[in-house]
Order: sequence, then structure tokens, then C-alpha cells
Amino acid sequence: MVDEKQIREALQIVVHPKLKKSLIDIGMIRNITIKDNVVNLNLALKSERSPLKNVLIRQMEQAVGALPGVSSVQVGVITLSREESEQMFPTAPLKGIEKVKHFLAVASGKGGVGKTTIAVNVALAQQGHKVGLLDADVYGPSIPLMLGISEALDQKENMIIPKEKYGLRIMSLGMTAGQNEAFIWRGPLVFKMIHQLLAQVKWGELDYLVIDLPPWNR
Repeated sequence: MVDEKQIREALQIVVHPKLKKSLIDIGMIRNITIKDNVVNLNLALKSERSPLKNVLIRQMEQAVGALPGVSSVQVGVITLSREESEQMFPTAPLKGIEKVKHFLAVASGKGGVGKTTIAVNVALAQQGHKVGLLDADVYGPSIPLMLGISEALDQKENMIIPKEKYGLRIMSLGMTAGQNEAFIWRGPLVFKMIHQLLAQVKWGELDYLVIDLPPWNR
């Protein structure tokens, strides 16, 4: 009669295509039971609608079904808890900010209250540290005008190189679309643009990245 050890050994060949590890080793196969030559076990996934579900179940059934004495394999699907999912599938840091130690965000409910002035002064106050300043106010980026930056941005290896001035590494949408332009944005587009400013700008090693956020009442 087949035992659990044999089943676990057989399932070593079933590998998660993204993690490149055995499902057994990463804890995605659980609750193995054997009764009357029927093997029951569970596959733990992030979602029951996972596109990998059918492929992995088929591989599990083939691996266990090939063992002598196994007449049937029944695979159930359970959902990973949020904590388990985050531990197994940690979110990779955005490429542009993977070497940034601390983030300082400056925000307000409306524009025109001095938010950008505060962001610039906070950045300049970090003397002796490596500091970046991101103008993420996509509605009306004003940091290039405030700091007198008009030079065109450079790119290297598909990454934008921030400008350096006053000991700061500086990036603003106003450096790409005109410093005096007003922008009309909606929530999803704002999120997408800020994500791009974080991911596709080569900030390098920074102790602080100060972010001037857009007003949230727009």
C-alpha cells in the first residue's frame, strides 16, 4: 500500500512555473490522506481562479496516479491566506527605487497651499545624505520652475536619469512635457504615471526620496 512519504517523493516533480520550486517544498500541497487506495490532497493557491490551477492539478494527478497501488487521485483546491501569499510570492521592489532606504511623502487635500515649497525644503534639509526629489504632482509640476531646471532628461538602458542640482537628484513630469503646462488626469492614469516615475527613473542609492504628491481632491 502506498504511503504519504512515497506520495511526497512523487510530487517533487511538480514545480511551480514561476518560482521554479517543487510545490511540496514551498508548502502548496497539503492534507494528504490515503483510504482504500484513493489519495486525497489539497492544492493551495492564491485564488481558485488561478490560471495555473488546471495545469498543476493534472500534473499532480499524473505523478501520484503512477504510483503502484493508487486507484484514484482527488485534488481539492484551497486558498492561501493573505499572509501565506505574501510570504510565498513577495512583491519585487520597483526597479528604480530598489536602492532607496527611506521615503518622505508631502501631501495635501488641495493645491496651492505650499506643498511643493515644503517638499523642496525638506529635501534640501537632508544635508550629508543622498537625497532624491520626485515631483509627482502630475496636475501642475512646479519643481523644475522653482529650482530653475530646463535641461532635457537623459536616458540610459531604458531608464530615465534624474537631474542633479543643489546636491539633489531631481525628477519631474514637467521636465518632459513643458514646465508651464497644466494636465488633466483621472485616478487610474495618475497612479500609472506615478508608478512609472518610481519604476523607470534611475534613482540609484538614496538615503531619502522626497515625493511631492498631487492633491487628492482632484
